Amino acid sequence: PRRSIPRDLAPGDVVTIVGGPYTPDSDRFYINANGTSDLPIFVRGISATARPVLTKKVHVTQGNWLVIENLNIKSEAGGVEIRPLESASPSSNIAVRNVLLEGVGDVFKGYQSFAAHSDYDSSILSNIVFFRNKSINAGQYSSATEDDSCSFSIQHRVQYIWLLENEGSHKIGRAHV
Repeated sequence: PRRSIPRDLAPGDVVTIVGGPYTPDSDRFYINANGTSDLPIFVRGISATARPVLTKKVHVTQGNWLVIENLNIKSEAGGVEIRPLESASPSSNIAVRNVLLEGVGDVFKGYQSFAAHSDYDSSILSNIVFFRNKSINAGQYSSATEDDSCSFSIQHRVQYIWLLENEGSHKIGRAHV
């Protein structure tokens, strides 16, 4: 068994994560996944009731035909972010489902639990689904003023996105959609 999550994933790869906590060598877990409709890629915990614990955000730098599911992310820096790191890296057909994000409370301004955006005109994100995810205790929720913390941040160069049956609590701020 591995003690880390591989960064580069090939069509048909299935990464099953058990137990934890897992902490990456950097400030986040990076995933570059290029599956196909016939051979999608899965990064997942065993089940929605036995989620492994990750201590940093998951950052999809490029993804096609990717499913991220059944994880518990306990982080002060966000949950799952879909954002290319370079131009000409479009991503599509990505599902994030049954992910529990447990923030650490009043430590981070501008906290985004689940995010999708691109900084590049040539890197459009399309057909993204966030389904049955939950974000709790993230951002400066006990503050008397809004801190720009949000459960979902859907910003630049994103088309065809679905947010279905997700929950967020103990937050202050607004969604960026």
